Amino acid sequence: MIFLTVGSQLPFDRLVAAVDSWAQQHPQHRVLAQIGQSELQPRGLEVIDSLSPAAYQQMLRDSSLVVGHVGMGTIINCLTESRPMLLMPRLSRLGETRNDHQVDTANRFQRFSTMHIAWEAEQVGERLDALTGAAAPIDSAGDIGLSPQLEGVLRQFVSG
Repeated sequence: MIFLTVGSQLPFDRLVAAVDSWAQQHPQHRVLAQIGQSELQPRGLEVIDSLSPAAYQQMLRDSSLVVGHVGMGTIINCLTESRPMLLMPRLSRLGETRNDHQVDTANRFQRFSTMHIAWEAEQVGERLDALTGAAAPIDSAGDIGLSPQLEGVLRQFVSG
């Protein structure tokens, strides 16, 4: 199962539409999608508006691949659950976020083999094609060079 998550603050319709388009062409892949307050009506996705923290963690555990925005919560949770991820940064010029911190984060993390970046919606399908045939679990948060102390601080921040 592929799990699409867009976070809980703002809709990310550009990513949802790209994954929905791919899913319609690949019905053999089950795609569960937490899409928040989107007005889209996806046809290839099993849509969930929101999830409790426990249900979110279970979705991560059950997934073979996570697709999402370049949010630190998504990244840390995927690392914790050893899930490969395809990430696309939200863009401030499109009103998807207030600044381009996700672009900066994606630039920083794109060198790591466990995090795959789609810079544009048009790249999502080709990345999904490649990853669904070759998705491999990641070893640990240490793969990206997080110290245990930094990982603990980030976890505490994301948890609330």
